[in-house]
Amino acid sequence: MDPNPWDDALGQGLMTTVVALVIVGVGWWNSGRGRKVLHKWGVPAPGDEQTRAVMGYLRRRWIWYPWFVGASAVLGVALAEHGFRPGAYAFLGFMVGGVLGDVVCALGARRDSQKRHGLFELVPPWAVLLYGGLVVMTIAFAVVDLMAGPHLPAAVANVMSPPPAELMAGPPAWSPFAATAVGALVVGTGLVLCMRRSIAADDAVDTALRRRSARVVLGMAFPLQLLIAAMSVWRTKTVGDHEEHAMVPSWPGTFADVVQPVLFAGFLVVLFAWIRVAGPAAGRR
Repeated sequence: MDPNPWDDALGQGLMTTVVALVIVGVGWWNSGRGRKVLHKWGVPAPGDEQTRAVMGYLRRRWIWYPWFVGASAVLGVALAEHGFRPGAYAFLGFMVGGVLGDVVCALGARRDSQKRHGLFELVPPWAVLLYGGLVVMTIAFAVVDLMAGPHLPAAVANVMSPPPAELMAGPPAWSPFAATAVGALVVGTGLVLCMRRSIAADDAVDTALRRRSARVVLGMAFPLQLLIAAMSVWRTKTVGDHEEHAMVPSWPGTFADVVQPVLFAGFLVVLFAWIRVAGPAAGRR
């Protein structure tokens, strides 16, 4: 573990925050961006008033983005002492910032009982099933990792390099369960808000932006959940890698060998799903 995680985490946080501010600055005054968003999400010939409505929405979303990206560095500092690696927050900050930016923006929208949408009007059913599958896979991996945990001290006790203390430094057993629960709460809140709250007065703009927000929230949840799943099996992998050093069961190593191709296949599926769900979707289901 990095002896001074503050430098690494704060450095990552500063870098990602600056990049986020540059992204926001480039798009803030670009009204053409608003027209492109509407065109991609089902409004083929947006007018000036529709474009202004979209730019207001995008700016409300963007204003939160750098703050959430920077906050990921603080979280990285807090978790570094528990075996998390702050370097991962360069990626996590942008993904979490995107999800929370949409959710907070939707929180500020007004309720409109006359403009409610069903969940599957906004996102395809297969995407919801995929997210549920990733959640179930993460929980299954975490439970197996809990079972492998008691064998970890024996597996690394006689290892000379790296030292056993370093091999046993990883995220706590509760972390994948907590991260999955928090992630599901945020994603579910975002989807419900998109279903129930009106983002714009214009019907066409409102539908386009609700669909975009719902799909972005769900699409970003895919790689985040897959990353949580990958982090949840570190004990199993460590026991399997060092089972020759002690009398420990062989099943952790066998399970770890199976997990690696499953995670790679999951990465390919998530990449395809991200393109289908969070990309331009006018007329697509």
